Amino acid sequence: LGQAINSGLGLDETLELIAARATEALNAKAAAIRLVVEDGTLALGTVVVKAGKGFDLQNEKRIAEYVADAGEPIMVDDVRTDWEPWNLGSSLVCIPLVLEDRIVGTLTLFDKIAPAGTIRRLFSTNDLDLLFALSSQVAAKIEEIRLTGRLQELVLFNWSIKGRNNLF
Repeated sequence: LGQAINSGLGLDETLELIAARATEALNAKAAAIRLVVEDGTLALGTVVVKAGKGFDLQNEKRIAEYVADAGEPIMVDDVRTDWEPWNLGSSLVCIPLVLEDRIVGTLTLFDKIAPAGTIRRLFSTNDLDLLFALSSQVAAKIEEIRLTGRLQELVLFNWSIKGRNNLF
C-alpha cells in the first residue's frame, strides 16, 4: 500500500493501485474508493474486483455515506441483499479517509477470499486497524494529487491569459 501511495501517478491510476493493493494485502475479493466532491457527496473513484462476481454498489454507497458522516470505520459481517437465512451476504470493512479533521473519501473492502474447503472468512479488527492506520496517508495522497491538478490548471489558465494579452 505504501508503494501505491507513493507511485507518482495521476489520481485515477493511484486510486486503482491503492484499491488493488488493499485487496491483495487483506486478501479481499473487491474494493471501492469513494471521494468527497465539491457538493459534499461521495462520488465513486474506482472499483477493483479481484475475485467473485462483484458486489452491490448501492449498499456499499449507503454504508460509505454513513462512514463518511460518522467519521468512524465500520465492519459488517453480513451485508444481505437477500433475506433468506442460508444466503449470507458479503462481509465488508469501510474506513473513512481522513486528512486532519476532514473526510476526503472512503475505502471499502468486500469479502475475504476463503481457503479451499471453508465457507467464508470475515475481516478482523486487525484488518480494520491496519486500514485505519493507513487512511490518513491515503487521504493525504489524494489531496496532494488534487491540489497539484488545480495548481497546473491555474498555471495553464494564467499562461493562456498572458499569451492573449501579449497578442494585443
